[in-house]
Amino acid sequence: MLLDGYPWYPIEMDSFRSLIASYGLGAFAADIGVPENTAKQMRKRNSVSSEYWQAWVRGAEARGRRDVTYERLAKISAAKRLAAPTEGAAA
Repeated sequence: MLLDGYPWYPIEMDSFRSLIASYGLGAFAADIGVPENTAKQMRKRNSVSSEYWQAWVRGAEARGRRDVTYERLAKISAAKRLAAPTEGAAA
């Protein structure tokens, strides 16, 4: 598997951005049914709405990938929420 032209190497897939990069932008866009530009914005924002998770997990299964699971997507989402500053928090 190639990642941006380099031989595949293990990377931390603890963000939507890194998971999409490993998966491939075109494959990700095709599997969740959005234009590539929309997928690019999701990658840039490091955010994938849960409404796309089912399509992504099914697409990953069809491609023989085991790295995209509901559990992983939920963990990434939870970590993002925990890391986000809370409203009204002191700076």
